[in-house]
Parts: sequence; C-alpha cells; structure tokens
Amino acid sequence: MHKKIISMTLTVVAAAGALLVAACGSTSVAPAATPTPTTAPSPTPTPVLDSTFTSSDGVYTFQYPGSWSSTPLNTAPVVNGDLLISPDTQDYFITVPLNLGIPASQYPSFLQGFLPAFGGKNIKITPKGNVTIGANTWTEDDVTFTKNGTPYDGAQFGLSHHGKTFLVLVLAPASTADSVGTTYFQPMLTSLKFLK
Repeated sequence: MHKKIISMTLTVVAAAGALLVAACGSTSVAPAATPTPTTAPSPTPTPVLDSTFTSSDGVYTFQYPGSWSSTPLNTAPVVNGDLLISPDTQDYFITVPLNLGIPASQYPSFLQGFLPAFGGKNIKITPKGNVTIGANTWTEDDVTFTKNGTPYDGAQFGLSHHGKTFLVLVLAPASTADSVGTTYFQPMLTSLKFLK
C-alpha cells in the first residue's frame, strides 16, 4: 500500500509537470400485462463522511469517509493537495491545488498528462462545461479510460481560486462509477469549502 501511495504521489507530480510543459426503442407494441405488486427500492444509504481534511495552509476543507486512506500531495506545482483512496483501492478522490493559474481551456491538458502516469490507456476526455456543486461552480471534463484492463470513468472539476487553479479528480471503475459518484464523490465535492 505504501508503494501505491508513493506511486500515486509521483503520478500527480508528473501530471503537474506535463501541464506546465503543455501549458432506443422498438416499434412493436406488446400486449398489456397485468401489473404485479413490487416493493419499493430501499433508499441509497447516506455515506458516512466522518473525517475532515483541512489543508495545512487553511485554504480549503472537505469531508470524506474515515475508512478511505489520505495521503498529502505537496510537490510543486501542487500545493497542499490530498489523495484519497477507497478501502478496496479502486476509487480515487484527488484534490490538486496548483501554485499557478491556468485557463479552463487547458484543464484537459492536466488530465491528459495525469492519466498515462496513473496507468490509464485508451483515454477519451469530453469537456462538459460548467456545473455548480455545493457552493462552487466548476468546469467539468469527463473521462473514460482503461487501467490494467479495467474500464474506468471519471471527471475532473476545475476552478480558479484567488488566481490559482484548483482541480479535483474523481476516478472509479466504470461498473461502479455511477453508484460511487452518487454515494461518495458528489457528497465529498459538495462538502468542499474554501476558507480563505
């Protein structure tokens, strides 16, 4: 696990360096069926976001599940970032505050530089535009790729905070990405607040 965390840290640093360099329906009608009683699906449990990360410089904070491992990222141009990995080591929530500002049009360059170092192949990035989550409006870029033969889905959210670029990456296997996104990533991103 320690080697994986070191590898992920180096991956984020490598991606940051790369960024600097790159600055249906059928027409037949079925007969009506007699309705059968069904039980209502049980609601998705609210995730337990029982731990709080606050950057050492006091700029931002967010909540996350305490069972996820947290590793600081603090190698220029990343300043006071954090890498969170789920207990099954399949899901990633990564905060990447940069010590420089880049235009939103270049955010995909960071993602394109990060994913190969992360082990990603067959990368397809789709710009999605602006989305408001919690108190922040982000520029979203969605991504699909494979890692060790496993299809992954993810997104990168970026914004400018006091003239510096702040990115959040969320990555999960495609087979669970929707449920992980709803159960964990969205509440975590919603909880992210800038303190100064």
